Amino acid sequence: MNKLLVVDDLEFFLVLVKSLLHNHGCTILTATNADDAFEIIKEEKPQLILLDKHMPGMTGDEMCRVLKKSFETKDVPVIILSTSGLKADRDISFSAGCDDYITKPIDKESLLDAISKYMPVVKRTFERVPIFESVTYSHDGIEYSGHIHIIGKGGACLRGEMMMPVGSVLRLEFEISKLQTTIDVLGKVVWNSDSKEMDSGWEPEMGIQFMNISEHAKNTIVRYIAFGNFSE
Repeated sequence: MNKLLVVDDLEFFLVLVKSLLHNHGCTILTATNADDAFEIIKEEKPQLILLDKHMPGMTGDEMCRVLKKSFETKDVPVIILSTSGLKADRDISFSAGCDDYITKPIDKESLLDAISKYMPVVKRTFERVPIFESVTYSHDGIEYSGHIHIIGKGGACLRGEMMMPVGSVLRLEFEISKLQTTIDVLGKVVWNSDSKEMDSGWEPEMGIQFMNISEHAKNTIVRYIAFGNFSE
């Protein structure tokens, strides 16, 4: 099985990467510092390494430079993750030998696309595609607003004004404007992030698993997916 090593001093970020890739047929290895990462690399020999640029101690750039100078690891792809989008910072990372550079906050689909360039991942059980539709969702009789940015037959990713705890059951209503159809469905929160964790590099959002979805709603989503990936 393919092995991916993620090195970041923020534990929450590591948890989210694991959540993203848990069903993609690869083993996720994690470390919070360079010393632990080098030990893991020596023992596990990962096929791809994601490095946070601004780690305390040895930075991601410094670690990348060491890896690319070593005969054992020079061919292992390295993706640098950074809060800086400045050209100067990107140039420093590429001069250290990184193969790709992604800025935070990170869009999960973009990260998955980047990983797929260097390491094959298993196709999702339910294909998901980009979408951008306003949504209202309610919990305990209180209604909130937000938008859905990823959708599949089995669920969706929702960004909204209020994050709900994992296990919460929500009623969602949104339109698939391309097909002029409104979807009204129950959904269970299976993972989430909230605003207090924004410094982790992820936008706050919830992963929703549809519950008792009607055949009409399911068929509408399948038709939308069939159109392919639309830009937001």
